[in-house]
Amino acid sequence: MKKIILLLILPLLLLAQEVDDNRSIFTDPEDGYFDVSEFLASKKGFLPIPMIITGPTFGLGGGLNIMFLHDSLMSKKNKDGHYIPPSISGVVGGATENGTQFGAAYHIGFYMDGNLRTTTFIGRPDANMNYGSKFGDISLNTLGYFAYQELKYRFLQTNLFYGLNYTYMEIDTSLNNAPEWEEIKNEFQPYFNKTTYAGLALVLEYDSRDSIFTPDKGLYAKALVDFYSKSLGGEKNFTNYRAKAFYYYPVSSKLIVGLRGDFQSIDGEDRAPIFMTPSIILRGMANHQYQGQTAVVGEVELRYEVLHRNWLVGFTGTGKAYGDYSSDGEGESFSQANFHSSYGVGYRYELARRFKLLAGFDIAKSETDTAFYLTVGSAWNAFY
Repeated sequence: MKKIILLLILPLLLLAQEVDDNRSIFTDPEDGYFDVSEFLASKKGFLPIPMIITGPTFGLGGGLNIMFLHDSLMSKKNKDGHYIPPSISGVVGGATENGTQFGAAYHIGFYMDGNLRTTTFIGRPDANMNYGSKFGDISLNTLGYFAYQELKYRFLQTNLFYGLNYTYMEIDTSLNNAPEWEEIKNEFQPYFNKTTYAGLALVLEYDSRDSIFTPDKGLYAKALVDFYSKSLGGEKNFTNYRAKAFYYYPVSSKLIVGLRGDFQSIDGEDRAPIFMTPSIILRGMANHQYQGQTAVVGEVELRYEVLHRNWLVGFTGTGKAYGDYSSDGEGESFSQANFHSSYGVGYRYELARRFKLLAGFDIAKSETDTAFYLTVGSAWNAFY
């Protein structure tokens, strides 16, 4: 299974190169195991990562993420002892069986001795998704452009960062099917036009992780208030509140415990785009299957090293989506809403020791779906 995962992730093995001591560039000098740290640290090219899309949100599909790590020192620290991650650039594209297509370019930068952090993203989605509603699942197509820029700066010599981000979207949403159009017209009609959204967010972030890829210890927390406004270049006025936290604790050198919490709520005079509506996001569950004005999620993950470089993963999570800011303004309260949960198991191989980069797969099950995921780095997204 390890060989299957590595072949899926690293076709560059076919281009293996030699280093000065006649050792393969894909061999760790410390233990002799397969490792891509030296390749990623070199200036020899890009790392193409094939993507096999299997989650219930978009169905089966595939794509390619071509990633380049700019910095050659993976364990570099600044004068205050803070870990400086490598900057990353890349392009990504793919398609799935339900007609979804996407393409994007991105850059995650760490500058000024690690004190300045930036995230840049430009993409074009053509996505078909099912959205849960009181009428059942509704299939919508979202087509348009998306641009995102975030700047954060370290506060004094701490692990706290503060900054801003700006989001600009030009989105055209249409209905893929309408079995009961007259019933759902009032609910979804506000989405069915080409609309521009522009938002400026205030950001606070705390990061003491020992890796941006697969941390063994540390806390990552981020909170923001995102103001979408006509005065910023958009056509809608609303506010998006978000907060997330990931905590990693090494019980021993072989057992890592991870805790995750997520919160999102939207309010304002206009409706946010439907793909931004707060929803429960867990492995094994289609995004936006359960959505509302507010969503809260909690998850725990255990990672145990069963053999050198080989880890087993177990996880479970639950969440609630509640409230409604549609025309009638009515919806379930937190106490009235149901919990929706998922659980699963997975496998990881230590792909790049100096990066603390693990890769493998997860199998997750929820109340309605069973899904398979290929995972490179952490399954929890801290980049937006």
